[in-house]
Amino acid sequence: MSVEEQLKEAMERHVSGMQASPGLGRAVRRGRRASTIRFRTAGALLAVAAVAGAVPAYQALTASPGTQARDVASAKVATEVAVPDVMNMTWEQAAGAIRAAGLVTDEPREGEDRVFEQRPAAGTMVTPGTEVELVFTAELPQDLGDLGDGRTIGGVRLTYLPDGLAWGKWSGKDGFGAGSYTTTYDTPDAPAGQYSIQIVVREGEALQHGESGLDKLPQKLDVNGRPGAVGNVGEGGEASEVGVDTFNEGSTPTLIFKITDEKAVELMMSPLRAKELGKDATVAELKKIAEGIEIAKTGQ
Repeated sequence: MSVEEQLKEAMERHVSGMQASPGLGRAVRRGRRASTIRFRTAGALLAVAAVAGAVPAYQALTASPGTQARDVASAKVATEVAVPDVMNMTWEQAAGAIRAAGLVTDEPREGEDRVFEQRPAAGTMVTPGTEVELVFTAELPQDLGDLGDGRTIGGVRLTYLPDGLAWGKWSGKDGFGAGSYTTTYDTPDAPAGQYSIQIVVREGEALQHGESGLDKLPQKLDVNGRPGAVGNVGEGGEASEVGVDTFNEGSTPTLIFKITDEKAVELMMSPLRAKELGKDATVAELKKIAEGIEIAKTGQ
């Protein structure tokens, strides 16, 4: 077999083994569902990558063994692109930045909604075919009016928040069932729609889901003498132990406890924050926030 024929065979093997990386799951569970836009590399880039990736195969036939490892590493770098930072951009702005980086989108979006999450993160080196997921949000609702400092909602009050977190200045009702109230807390400079901690207060019809959560979440605990439980909740409602898949996309660390017989409180932590804290600190922070929640006094 000639060198040219060997090169052709090597290129065909390389192309046949190429496939896009699995799509990333959603990282955040919320009452409102933000829509997503997925970016994919152009087909032309796949062809370029196939040729570039086949170069080491050719060199393996003609070059000395001492140079092959360096050539393979160089070819790999040449086929990767950096994910641009498109946080807080409109779709049009984000699409322009993505295209400039050598990626394209096939799902145009109208309006002025802004990117508040992107996966993989900006600066990540990705191979051609990797999906980059962008999550957009519009202006958040304010169903309950002015909550003051945002710590009193649904008849309960948070007396403790981790340093650096503040009210997200929005609130919603009945999004988690009739008789539910929710709001979020995050750093003051966070993009609209992003959260670190979300609280859901459940009573009436919505209480039933909170009670079922107590049964489903695997780690039982005591919150000021009241029954509680903590675990991860997936997009489909599946429950698992915190730490087993805390850092998987779409799985949210969640703590539920009954503050009275007629009222349950649910705390959710953004998987991004959980990833920074780690398993033990995630559980400890959720529990500390829960222990600082009390029935609101009249006038609060």
